[in-house]
Amino acid sequence: MPMDRLSTVLQAHVAGLEKAGTAKGAGHVVVAVKLPAGDRGARFLLQGQGDEEIRTQVNADHTEADIDHVLDLPSRYKAQHPD
Repeated sequence: MPMDRLSTVLQAHVAGLEKAGTAKGAGHVVVAVKLPAGDRGARFLLQGQGDEEIRTQVNADHTEADIDHVLDLPSRYKAQHPD
């Protein structure tokens, strides 16, 4: 499909989602990770949100593998983005 036609089709699709009330709102971009410290777990800082951050929580539906994966993410981020 040519790009100009694709753009028209996508715009119509998004307009339909907005009309139905099911379009996704603007998202936030994670720009940094604060590693766990003291009694605070890992936190994810959001672009353009000042001091706002995403906290993480664990519930009974999470498996041990889920938790291990999430706990490993800050270390992997830090290795890829040294200060």
